[in-house]
Amino acid sequence: MPRVEAAAPASVTAPATFTTSRWAYSVAEKRFSLSTFPKVDSPRTLVLAFGDASVIDDPSPFERLAKELPTSIIVGCSSAGEIHGTLVRDGSLSITATRFAKTDLALASFEVKSAEDSRPVGRALAKRLLAEKPGLRAVLVLSDGLAVNGSELVRGINETLDPSVVVTGGLAGDGSRFERTWVAVGGRVARNVIAAVGFYGDHVVVGHGSKGGWDTFGPERVVTRSEGNVLYELDGKPALALYKEYLGEKAKDLPASGLLFPLAMRASSRDEKILVRTLLAVDHERGSMTFAGDLPRGHLVQLMRADFDKLVGGASLAATAVRGIGNEDKSLTIAISCVGRRLVLGDRTEEEVEAVKEALPNHGEKSEVTGFYSYGEISPYATGHCDLHNQTMTLTVISESSTPLERLEPIEDPTRARMPPGPRVSEAPLPVAPPRRDPPSVAVDATIAPPVSTSQVRVPVDTSAIPVVVRATNRVASASASTVVTETLNDTTVLRMSGRVSESFKGDAVGSALSGVVVIDLAEVERVTSYGVREWLAMLGCAKNARSITFARCSEAIVNQLGMIRKFAGAGHVASFFAPYQCTRCGEPFERLFDVERDRDAILAAAPPEASCPACGAKGRFDDEPETYFAFARPHVGTPVEPSVRAVLSHLAETRPETRNDPVDKTVEGDTTRVRLQTKLTADLRWKRIFDGVEGNLVVDLGAAGAPDASAVRALEAGLSAIAPDLSRVTLERCPEAMLDKLEALRALPGFQLASAMMDGFCPSCDVPRAAYVSTSEHAEVIASGRAPAVPCKRCGAPLTIAGISRLAEATTRPAVRSEPQPVAIPAAVRTAADSGNRRWRSPMVVVGAASAAFALSLVAYLGTRPPPAPGHVEPVATAAPAPSAKPSVGSTEPPPWTERDLVIGAEEVTVVGRADSGLALDAALKQARSAAILRVVQELGRELSGSPVYEFVAARVHGEAPRSDAAVVDRFVAQCGTFASLERVETWFGPAGPGFVKFRLERAAYQKAVALYRETAQVQGMVVGRVFPTLERAFHSEGEIVVLSVQKGRLAEGAGVRPGDVVLAVESRHVASPEAFAKTMSEAYTQTPPRGALAVDVEAAGARRTVRFYKAPPTP
Repeated sequence: MPRVEAAAPASVTAPATFTTSRWAYSVAEKRFSLSTFPKVDSPRTLVLAFGDASVIDDPSPFERLAKELPTSIIVGCSSAGEIHGTLVRDGSLSITATRFAKTDLALASFEVKSAEDSRPVGRALAKRLLAEKPGLRAVLVLSDGLAVNGSELVRGINETLDPSVVVTGGLAGDGSRFERTWVAVGGRVARNVIAAVGFYGDHVVVGHGSKGGWDTFGPERVVTRSEGNVLYELDGKPALALYKEYLGEKAKDLPASGLLFPLAMRASSRDEKILVRTLLAVDHERGSMTFAGDLPRGHLVQLMRADFDKLVGGASLAATAVRGIGNEDKSLTIAISCVGRRLVLGDRTEEEVEAVKEALPNHGEKSEVTGFYSYGEISPYATGHCDLHNQTMTLTVISESSTPLERLEPIEDPTRARMPPGPRVSEAPLPVAPPRRDPPSVAVDATIAPPVSTSQVRVPVDTSAIPVVVRATNRVASASASTVVTETLNDTTVLRMSGRVSESFKGDAVGSALSGVVVIDLAEVERVTSYGVREWLAMLGCAKNARSITFARCSEAIVNQLGMIRKFAGAGHVASFFAPYQCTRCGEPFERLFDVERDRDAILAAAPPEASCPACGAKGRFDDEPETYFAFARPHVGTPVEPSVRAVLSHLAETRPETRNDPVDKTVEGDTTRVRLQTKLTADLRWKRIFDGVEGNLVVDLGAAGAPDASAVRALEAGLSAIAPDLSRVTLERCPEAMLDKLEALRALPGFQLASAMMDGFCPSCDVPRAAYVSTSEHAEVIASGRAPAVPCKRCGAPLTIAGISRLAEATTRPAVRSEPQPVAIPAAVRTAADSGNRRWRSPMVVVGAASAAFALSLVAYLGTRPPPAPGHVEPVATAAPAPSAKPSVGSTEPPPWTERDLVIGAEEVTVVGRADSGLALDAALKQARSAAILRVVQELGRELSGSPVYEFVAARVHGEAPRSDAAVVDRFVAQCGTFASLERVETWFGPAGPGFVKFRLERAAYQKAVALYRETAQVQGMVVGRVFPTLERAFHSEGEIVVLSVQKGRLAEGAGVRPGDVVLAVESRHVASPEAFAKTMSEAYTQTPPRGALAVDVEAAGARRTVRFYKAPPTP
């Protein structure tokens, strides 16, 4: 791995200003666009040259550049299109010279012999640049595009550089040929080279942005076999074969056609960050595909296709993201876009470059734009370290500040400890720039920093009783970008922050402007990102002129950070904060404001008081673990709030967040009108006005109804009855339990359906009441049997006890009191066939002419939409429907095509087909088909776990299938996933002979949620645990939910006697229902265990229960 060249920076007399120049070279004509080069040569001059792959055959243009600009840093690479301002050219060199006034430069380059050198070279480049001199601010990387594994290169750089150093760049291109790429260093042009330029000093400002613009399609699949950036299998199937299947005719043009269909990749179904991977090569014999970046085993990938407008819009968004960074007279913008984008955009390619120019400040008039189309783009995600992107437009904007920036101390990335140094996924990365250190007298730039306004407001000092404030959690959200508004209240500076605290919040500039007594109102902060934490700490560090800082009305997002990061409050004082509650009646979440003086005793005792729900007025209960939630606040309780600050807090208490005051929220989607009640159900509501104009399908959400009296229900009945002729269906959602026995008249409405109810539940584990949302369609069979469905506690995951389930069962099965329409006349022969309740379903039916159509319609209605009738209930049109125990037949003797594919994973839904044995009555056949369908879903979920510890554990213990345990497998799945992944019956076919088929559907989102549920693992005290996968019922049965997957040698778990396969039942008698809950409970319990004490964990193995003890060693003397 020899080093090709390294040029150290030199101390020189700086030019007066930052300047840029641009010119070009024509490969065909072999001449430059300028006869005389600009006089810009200096050790602080950076010359970038991006050009055609054929330049490697005649490097004379670089030789002349090196001769005429001998002391400048010259670097470049081949491209799939050169960007000259707003033009995109081929067969040229785009040359840009930037002379810095106060920034030192250094160049390092290394040769790679194979892709295996990528990571070591990344480390070597970073170390070389760090060794040149202190003050490294940014790095620009240009790499060979074919011989390098971009992910490994990025990983090596990330392992060496601090996150505060911004790293951007790209991989060299060669159009759609993929034959040869080169990198130029000085006057030398060579293949298999990686070069990096370092930017040093206290004046350089580097910003970046990156956006995609592609649409995903098809199912998301698991990488089951890969080696670095070479992909072999997806979902256990040859990846190339699957790829060709989707490309169809375009497959013959691989790998070039693959540029039009990149892969979106993320680490798991819960990961919101998505990286894009571009195809570089295919090996038809080995069935492999090589991409411009790693595809780690176990990651999820999905095909992508282009959207012209989104691609151009993505480029514009990338430019918008870096607007104002630097904000000086001149800047250099390096645009690196992917070759795949160019192939898709075709003649519209220049539109995305024009969009970039247009979105820059002053329409880019003060920024020189250069760049190239690449085989991979390097740019940071919000965590600071760089990532390898494909198919994105990435921008790097470089300028110089007229005043020195503060020296950046090394910043520990908050996510770094949790994330491996490998690629982290992002489809639309957020821009991150080193904080700009403006002097205190300079106002915050409104183009990139939070908009700041000032006003003078005088309020009297009021130290009277502190009011109790509650607010709805689902209040109207503010803009996603952080916003800061300042005002002065009685000589106290008040900062009101809202939205998302991220890299767009320039904490140093805000902090520098703070002085005197400061109160920061945080009621409307929705989220704090990892870079937001850095900017927040920068704000506190720059607030040197502030005599005191008080944090008021801290939102839950702020509380989370205060609890996790010790220095998040700095020298400030928390005066008040919001805490989560949930209404015990309507189930709606809300928040109560805690004051460190008024609620001192409650905070110290971890005993939160009750609060009234703002929606229905019922009592709400604390919705978190008090001991954990209040831990951050205890150090602040003993500090008194000074009178001037108390006056500000009283003023803020009168400032309520924007909420909906309307009693109902009415929306229309297609032929469905949804009316959501946002207040208590009373007789005073004007239903006539609310329902005015409603027709078709009507959905009424009663979640906030409370416990209505009879007059309130009658008023609702009257309003619905008045519009009944215009309605085709009436659906009630989240009906309160107190209202279930008042639905008689409502059931007479057209197509009435009780879709869900809010039941009074109780969590034995938390020992608190919990509102339970119960879907009548998902749990129809369980409810009809009189059993309570498995509804988990939202806090601990344990199943809730629902005492009133019999009321819900009665409400869903009780016959309606109404005047039925006349039944359809059906010939006696047909009636006789239909009424033969004991007749086996294999017997064919004689259906003739119009009577056949009438019977078929009634049959479809029975099978597809109506629940089984209650025992003993006689349907009004009994002569037109089959008896509950009879199996219907159809006219065709051949099963429909959908019966041939037992499971199909689509973009929006998963369909699965279950079989029913002959000789069974209808109810039994449908139940058997549902069980068969669930078993098929469980089988597919098991395949989805490939690459996870759970998959390996299950594979080692479950061999073959044991039919006798099928029911246990189904019961386990229903208990774990039934609340969100219940199968919905959509089609049924029963022939005159042979098996019957029932088709079910499941939302794709619910399916992915089940995948995530079973992939979840946690590691604590030397053991890895996961959820008991349903098929483990074939190996053992346990009432527990958490199983030990592996135990590390020499760790505490092994010493306690824990073995792989042990099922966890309880930790210190506390039930645990998820790996995350187990890890949290274990950590908390072990922390509370005194030295020389023991933590008791109840486990079960092979039906035998035992208690293992984790002993806590005494402190080291």
